[in-house]
Amino acid sequence: MTRRNQSAFTLVELMLAMTFVSVLLLAIAMLTIRINGIYNKGVTLKAVNQSGQVIASDMQQTLNQSSSTSVAQVGDDTGGRLCANNVVYAWNYPAYYGNASRFNKYVDGTGKDEIRFIKFVGDSTYCPSSGTLPGVPDTEATDMLSASDRDLAVHKLDIVSNAVTGDTSQTIYEITLRLGTNTQEIITGGSCGGILSIKDDEYCAVNDLVFTARAGAKDEGGS
Repeated sequence: MTRRNQSAFTLVELMLAMTFVSVLLLAIAMLTIRINGIYNKGVTLKAVNQSGQVIASDMQQTLNQSSSTSVAQVGDDTGGRLCANNVVYAWNYPAYYGNASRFNKYVDGTGKDEIRFIKFVGDSTYCPSSGTLPGVPDTEATDMLSASDRDLAVHKLDIVSNAVTGDTSQTIYEITLRLGTNTQEIITGGSCGGILSIKDDEYCAVNDLVFTARAGAKDEGGS
């Protein structure tokens, strides 16, 4: 009777193999999570950039078609307005969403929940230098930055006017728009950070757009 040689994995070999497979699966899982995070970050950045470009382009077009005398701006730390060419832009900063002291409110106090960045038809009376600030007509307002899964908000909007030398009919406006996700940590620093977790950082983005617009058409007959 002949004895067959039988071979099998030892317990140590099995443990080593299982350890290798476990490490491989863990590495794959971590890589998948990382790729998903990069994708979410990219989608968030894309949403911020696209929304910023839409707002900048719209404001440029409105100002370029406006006379210098029709442009007025008002605001404070809670929000602001820009009136030009029978168009009014209105915005609140996220720190004051729902706050009774926020700059922009709808006429009847109801309707939509919050004014992020909207525009509506109106003249310079909606941007008074003093006196009572008229409410926003909620039936005519168009949301340019409505609430979405990315939850975007205007964190800063500064408008600086500069006269054109030798042409009093024209004014150059330099506009700085800080647009980002509705995360309190980016308001002062201008970037994602603070107490954000790694998961939260995937959905946090901020971008500063600086652009110019000219109000007042130059007289073709002028020099």
